[in-house]
Formats: sequence, structure tokens, C-alpha cells
Amino acid sequence: MKQEIIVAQIEKLVQDDVIPGASFAFVTATESQSFVIGDSQVQPTREPLQQNMLYDLASVTKVVGTTTRIFQLIAQGKLTFDTKVAKLLPRFKLLDVTLKDLLLHQAGLPGDFSNKHQLSQADLIEAIYQCEQPIYPIGSQTLYSDIGYILLGWIIEVFDGSLGQGMQKFIFEPLEMTNTGYHLAQPLSRFVPTECTKERGCIRGKCHDHKAFLLAGESGSAGLFSTLTDLIHFVQMMLNQGCYQGKEVLSSVAFDWLKEYQQGSRTLGWEVLQPDIYYHTGFTGTSLLVDMKRQNGFILLTNRIHPSRDNQAFVEARKEIVARFIS
Repeated sequence: MKQEIIVAQIEKLVQDDVIPGASFAFVTATESQSFVIGDSQVQPTREPLQQNMLYDLASVTKVVGTTTRIFQLIAQGKLTFDTKVAKLLPRFKLLDVTLKDLLLHQAGLPGDFSNKHQLSQADLIEAIYQCEQPIYPIGSQTLYSDIGYILLGWIIEVFDGSLGQGMQKFIFEPLEMTNTGYHLAQPLSRFVPTECTKERGCIRGKCHDHKAFLLAGESGSAGLFSTLTDLIHFVQMMLNQGCYQGKEVLSSVAFDWLKEYQQGSRTLGWEVLQPDIYYHTGFTGTSLLVDMKRQNGFILLTNRIHPSRDNQAFVEARKEIVARFIS
């Protein structure tokens, strides 16, 4: 009954033109039920949404890719939560910041740079390394920060050489996520468009996030593309304590860490909606929920910023949908 109400809610959002369309799934440890509703785009022409189209995950990159790979490196003993960031990235000036601080968004870093649209790639990299004073005492509060997750991406590159190749080898291949990555060699028609802007036109097949775009589309904070099917595999791995099809992709100890390091409504990488319910959204209209206690999950993929980012109505409606799912 609850599922039927959620399906009806999403159908109404499409009918009311709050979003062009939606790909979503209800997931358990072994099964899933998928839905595809509406259009993939409304500008310049309407195109129907197809099965398994590619979505720009935006900040959902932070959990599907970055947090998961960092957890793997910690489980292998290559890193610890207390590893100082400056030990791995010597140009970083906040010498007391640890991996744990970055994962919890408590590193004293700004959430973003207000002048990012005036920056070149070199300027952006320099601005991150020039953060010399924390904007609040490290560890004293939570301020969601893309900058911290860009740094985590660079830390992964210290070990893997390439952020995308490391995630491919250690996360996406074991999970049979064959349509997930930063730069996918797929026809443009498979990508769901995001925002239509004066500078970039209707963005399709390239990441929307400006900082990730400056970083050649490959960043720890944003930039991954994926499909509903691939994300079902990811959620099922989480529900199975790190295992997928009998293979351990993520050590089960990671699920102890998620509880151990929880602070208020956040834990390492994830938002915590209720005990054992982990959640993350992306600016483009993507979201992922994993309920470890009830052993189910919910994936909702939309391009709510197409054609324009001025769409708070969807954000409010999604809160209601998620509240219903976990009720």
C-alpha cells in the first residue's frame, strides 16, 4: 500500500510538470521493483524516458564512489580515520585535519567557493590548497562541504593513480555496475539532460557540477553517471553488509563504523534519517536511501534541474516521499 502511494505521488509530480520524469526502485537484499515514468527532457523537444538511462548523480557520487573507496582503503589498513590529510597531500595547509573530519564534513572547510564561476581549474586547485584557517574549529560543527570531498578524491588518487579507474576496478566491476563511471562512452541519447544554461546550453553527457566540470569531470564530490539498475546493485551490496553475489566488496566492519562515528544527523559520508537509515541526495535530483534495519532501500532518480534549477517544489515533495518510505 505504501509503495502504491509513493508511485502515485511520483506520477503526480510528472503530471504536474514538477519534474520531466523519474526512474525509481524499491529494493530488498535480493529483489527489486523498478519504475520509469515520464520524459527524459522537455527542452528543446520532449523525449520519453527510457529504461536504464544514464543520470548525472551529482553529490550521490560522494557515497557510491568516494566514501565506499575510502572505506575499502581503511579496511585494507592503507589509511586510518586519524590519518592526517596533509600527510598524503603535502600542499594542504590545515595540518590537523584528518580523514574522519573530511568524511563527517567537520574539517573547518567552506561548503563551496562563492566565486567558483570565475575560477579556472588551476585557480580552483590553488583555492583548495590555500585554505589556511578553518572557518570554524575543526571537529566542532558540521558544514556540508564539496571541498572536503574533492580532497578525499585526491587522496584516493594517491593510492589508485586515477579516481575513476580505482572506483571502476574496486567498486563498479565487482558490483557489475557496467554503466557507472565518470566518462562513459555511450551515445548522447542515453544520457538524461540536466540544466539548460546560457554558458553551456542544455547539459547532456557532461557533469553539471561546476567544480567537477573544472576538474575535467572527475571529482570526489560529483561527476559520476549511473543507471537505476547499477544503483540497485549498490544498494543490495549495502543491505547484504558489503557482499554482492557472494563477493565481499566492502568489509562488514564498515557498517560498524557508520554507527560508531554517527554525530547527530550525519555519519561518515551519509546523512542519517533514523538509526540505521542512510541517505544521500544529489543537486541534479538524484537520491539513494538504505534502511539497514528493515532491510530495504529506495532509489529515486530525476533531472529536477531540467530545464531550470529553480525547482524547490520537487525538493519539498521528495521529503514527503522519503518520510512515507521510512514511516
